[in-house]
Amino acid sequence: MHDFFLIFVTISICMKRGLVIFLMLLVGCKKEYSEALVELQKPPPIERVNKFTLQLEDTLQISLPKTIPNNLSLINTIFPDSIYYYKYGKNNFAKVNLVTATVDSVIIPSQLVTGNLRAICQIAPDTIVVSQDIPAKLFLVTKKELTEINLPKLNFTTTNKTFESLSQSIPEEEANYLLDFKNLHYQKDKKLLHIGIQPIDAFFAEGFENSHRIGVFDLQSKKWVATYAAPEGILKNRGNKTFGYGMSQKYMLLKNDTVFVNYRLDHFIYYYKNGTYLGKFLHTSRVSKDIYLPFEVAEMDDPEFLKQYKYATPKYGGFYYHKKLKLYSRLYFDEQDPIDENGRYKPGDLLRDIYAVFLNEKFEPVGEYKFPNGSIAYIGVAPQPDGYLVFDINATDQTKYGLKYRYKIVPVTE
Repeated sequence: MHDFFLIFVTISICMKRGLVIFLMLLVGCKKEYSEALVELQKPPPIERVNKFTLQLEDTLQISLPKTIPNNLSLINTIFPDSIYYYKYGKNNFAKVNLVTATVDSVIIPSQLVTGNLRAICQIAPDTIVVSQDIPAKLFLVTKKELTEINLPKLNFTTTNKTFESLSQSIPEEEANYLLDFKNLHYQKDKKLLHIGIQPIDAFFAEGFENSHRIGVFDLQSKKWVATYAAPEGILKNRGNKTFGYGMSQKYMLLKNDTVFVNYRLDHFIYYYKNGTYLGKFLHTSRVSKDIYLPFEVAEMDDPEFLKQYKYATPKYGGFYYHKKLKLYSRLYFDEQDPIDENGRYKPGDLLRDIYAVFLNEKFEPVGEYKFPNGSIAYIGVAPQPDGYLVFDINATDQTKYGLKYRYKIVPVTE
């Protein structure tokens, strides 16, 4: 099948029909998948409801510090009138005041940053927590001091013998897992952090179907106190195949004592209360397409194959709660041909059809909105209590980056 892929890339560039051929490849492989997985890739039909939409409230002109291409930012939710922006590849954050349009830096001394910074969470007006991967640790940052907290090993339920052997060889004070990108949430009433985790190689190897993917860390005792949320839906049923590292990532939303888990390639949202699984609900667009099925690990190791897959497949972005309106929203990125009319790759998600889909607190659909093409990027959205902030990214020079639009969710008028 690897040789087929090389032929596929050549033909797709020559014929400028990459999506059509990619879909032919997928259809030809369906016999290799379980019935459960094939069924989960299909979006169930939803009722068309048009009670809420988005309205452009104003245009902002806030330039953000430059970063490196393809790793644009790590954006935290607003608290209360500012937003944190991580200059990826460096050891500092920009705190952007949305009222004054000023930018301040929060710097972690470079000698302390020995791994990859993964997520940021503000737990008090003058206190943030930053997670680092490889080695796994937390930085507790205030105006006056910085505290390092090492994250120790966890016990995982798995039938993967290679991981079990590797885990036994790792000291108790070191991590046998990786930390998620962006998934760091603070439960204020209990002073607990809910941190996205995955056992080493869990996105690619078998035997991790029952391994928990969220850890609960007590900031007072500085210990893990619980884990929960084994994979559900399409990720749980992938078998011996993979969606790749990036497409297997999840998003988390913490609302009071309830955590919602949103997978990039799943039409459903899964939710937990105090670590106990409560169920799932459908959150998809009326235009949603079938999710592309996973591939052999060796194929996903091919950078060209992975690029085609990521640029073409339908997928979901963030899942948010808009407190002022008591509405949930989710971003849907529609299927696209990854190759343009000149035979070149398109600029990632910048030209996709992207939709914001709204649910009420009963998880019922109440409307959706299609963003103007080219106005929003995959990581270029931050939620607000009544809408979104949208970040502008230059498609040809991705170091040019700034806050551009403020959208408000409004009732649809007849």
